Amino acid sequence: MRWLPDGSGFLYSTVDLFREAANIFRYDLRTKQTTQLSKLKGEFARKFCISPSGKWLVYERAKTNDEDKDVDLWIMKMDGSGEKLLVKNGSSPSWSR
Repeated sequence: MRWLPDGSGFLYSTVDLFREAANIFRYDLRTKQTTQLSKLKGEFARKFCISPSGKWLVYERAKTNDEDKDVDLWIMKMDGSGEKLLVKNGSSPSWSR
């Protein structure tokens, strides 16, 4: 779980064993609404980091939930759009200021 920089909510990931996937969700404290940001099937969104501006999300994406196998870094906007591969064979996402 990671808090949004403005404190308006947080992001979390959850595993769906039936779809063999893990996705990232956003919870808004004001509206009490949950929004699914990643829409993976057969892949796992794992460790993630929110940009200091709160506009971007970078996360690990892997074919398995095994910590050491086939991990890439992906980036997307905080509304779940604009998803693209950032680094092949990368891990441990973070932002510098």
